[in-house]
Amino acid sequence: MSNSKEEKIHKSDSCVKGLGIALKDERVIKAINHKINQQYVFRGYKCGGITIPEVVKVHLDFDCRPEEPCTIEPSLYVTVNLIKEYVEHIEGENT
Repeated sequence: MSNSKEEKIHKSDSCVKGLGIALKDERVIKAINHKINQQYVFRGYKCGGITIPEVVKVHLDFDCRPEEPCTIEPSLYVTVNLIKEYVEHIEGENT
């Protein structure tokens, strides 16, 4: 297996693990429910910002309804510590 394939698998595993940790966090659940109550549309997730192995930034992609243009960025960005298995920071939870 080449290094690039191994790297992609590792990043994917880190992303899935980070997503799982994020979705167990009460603050993240509350923020997601807030987005749904505000009628934002969930479009998916992706991970980025894996600069050190123990931290991953999970992007929960929310958008406005098609008939309403967004005036703010409604997505959530959750920083997860994979080693200690906890959410370090949530960005966008009050939008």
